Amino acid sequence: RGLGGIILEPHLRTTDQAIRIFDQIDPAAVPLIIDCGEHALSSLAILVAAVRSLDLSAARLRGAIAADPVASLLTGGRLQMPLSEILDQIAVMTAWGIEIAPSLGTIWVHGEVHHNAGASAVQELAATMATGLYYVRRMEQRGLVPETVLPRMRFSFGVGTAFFMEIAKLRAARLLWQRLLEAADVDPDDRTMWMHARSSETGLSRMDSHTNLLRVTTGASAAAVAGVD
Repeated sequence: RGLGGIILEPHLRTTDQAIRIFDQIDPAAVPLIIDCGEHALSSLAILVAAVRSLDLSAARLRGAIAADPVASLLTGGRLQMPLSEILDQIAVMTAWGIEIAPSLGTIWVHGEVHHNAGASAVQELAATMATGLYYVRRMEQRGLVPETVLPRMRFSFGVGTAFFMEIAKLRAARLLWQRLLEAADVDPDDRTMWMHARSSETGLSRMDSHTNLLRVTTGASAAAVAGVD
């Protein structure tokens, strides 16, 4: 459970699992974030089935059931199905969300993949912006205009112990995204970025858990000061 809601990985497996989640939370009050890796359509179907069985409205759902096949390809070296098919699924999910669940995200952009691979702050920003724009263009090719896709996108970044640099990076991310969308002629009201932060994996020690507490606290504090969601 994070400050921004409940986070599950990698995906839902059964309707009963989803029902048990809703026994503990109010979906309208607590965002449910399911980071599904390369494909999320099955998790979304399970969640919708659970919502219907509990007589809840999907329009009340907040958070995200989101996929990032680019990150999965980078970390695993391969995908379980062709990228074009996964993008087709994401387009279907996004179109469904626009009509039925407007507060639910369906596209995730993992900047921390680059951070944990050793990227500098500048490199992480560049790769994340490129991936985000890639998804916007691929959805546009599938008939979804950017103004409807952007509210369904979620971004995450890694945060380490370079306190002031991490604050600057996260604040710069919002500015860069706005500049990119401005160049793409997106309406100013739609140039927003929902941002999540995750503690760096590369900056932790296997031997000294107390030092890890300090490092994670530094990163989390930087994220809070930077204004992550």
